[in-house]
Amino acid sequence: MGGPVSDRGVILIALLTSVIAPVVLLGLNALVTRQAKYQEAAIARRIQTEDWARQDAVAAKAEAAATEAQRAAAELVAATKESIALLTSVHILVNSDYTQARRAVLEQAKATLVLLRKVVALDRAAGRSPVADDELAIRAVEKFIADLEVELVEREKAAADVVRVEEANTAALGNPDDTNT
Repeated sequence: MGGPVSDRGVILIALLTSVIAPVVLLGLNALVTRQAKYQEAAIARRIQTEDWARQDAVAAKAEAAATEAQRAAAELVAATKESIALLTSVHILVNSDYTQARRAVLEQAKATLVLLRKVVALDRAAGRSPVADDELAIRAVEKFIADLEVELVEREKAAADVVRVEEANTAALGNPDDTNT
């Protein structure tokens, strides 16, 4: 045996360092790897939790925006219903007043036509020939009456159309008291 460490000791030390050292290193590596995975998992959970919190905040904002949009839409529908009703009323009133005025003009034109015809008849009865201007005036009043009668028929149709459109608009918008439309 030679020096302070025998051959067996050298073999034992070589064996320990070649077998035990890799096992210890593998164990330490596994411990470090496991700790790194736990840290990564903790970081991933924290990131996921923060992401869920952000998503919840975005969802809350989206829900608030949707609620506000729904409220604004309900207000718009209500205002539209009121406007349509008001405009329809004004339209009907203005048109009915104008139509009445046009009917009065028609009645006046018919009365004028009667008088013109009587003047021509009286002239003939008195032995005078009708003046050309009288005949022209009679034809002009007859044409005016015919045009005015057509206009009044068209106005009545238009008034009926306005009522139908108003009813359709009201039906399309739903019940004016229903704010969920």
